[in-house]
Amino acid sequence: MSSQALIKVEPAPFILEKYDPYRVLWVKVIQRAAFDYVLWKDSKKLGLRRYAQCAERWFFSESSLVNSFVSICGVLGLDPDYIRNLVRHLTKEQVKKLEMKERDGKDLLSTVVFGHLESGDDGDSR
Repeated sequence: MSSQALIKVEPAPFILEKYDPYRVLWVKVIQRAAFDYVLWKDSKKLGLRRYAQCAERWFFSESSLVNSFVSICGVLGLDPDYIRNLVRHLTKEQVKKLEMKERDGKDLLSTVVFGHLESGDDGDSR
């Protein structure tokens, strides 16, 4: 094999737009983990409580694995402590309301990760 047959490939800058499919996928993973944590952490059913425990470990550990919460936040340009704070203060009622909006086709990408759920703002900007 000649040296001309080798092609040097430079990685493209990894910039994610707000609605980039990878960003949407990882935001959905964060959203599902947040919902599982909030909805099932006090469940009497062991199986459901395990979902919450897995989500809790993922959110609140300081792992440096490529698929860790902290690493994903880094790729998405999100502050992990900000998201953790949102998750800690998210209520079951808010989760149920957000799930209902999602079923109605509302955009939760902005609501859950980039918006706020404080002072009565439910994130519905439509």
